[in-house]
Amino acid sequence: MTNAAKERRAQASRMLASGCVALFLGALTTVPAAAAGEMTACRTAKLPEARIDACSAVIRAGTASTADRAEAFRRRGDAHAARTAYREADADYTEALRLEPASVPALTGRASARLASGDNIGAVSDLTDALRIDGGSAGLFVARGYARLLQENADEAVADFTAALAK
Repeated sequence: MTNAAKERRAQASRMLASGCVALFLGALTTVPAAAAGEMTACRTAKLPEARIDACSAVIRAGTASTADRAEAFRRRGDAHAARTAYREADADYTEALRLEPASVPALTGRASARLASGDNIGAVSDLTDALRIDGGSAGLFVARGYARLLQENADEAVADFTAALAK
């Protein structure tokens, strides 16, 4: 085999290899692009049913980052809560917290679902955790004060309302 033939063969091999790599990389980028589209729908869907469908697709796909999966569970929980499906909302917020334990939106969402379903003790616990993470916003103190009122714990409720006024 001549040097020119060897060079053409090597060039053809490089082109084939680069084409295979490009094809492989193209296949890799189409999966996240599809997941990105579902994540966008999960974030922007107005109707609860549409949000549940889009967020469920992100969760099922298994290609999203941990942060995006946690957000998808939280947003699906928000949609369940909007439909007054508080048990499902609580489960989704709990899964979001398993993925991201310091998520204040997931803690407050779960607290709201728990309040709506009558679990005032769980709501106070979630709001206390959120206050610890958040640093103590007025809204969180008001929410916990309300939950404490529902527990008929007026002294602690007043303390929370007073803390909210001081913010």
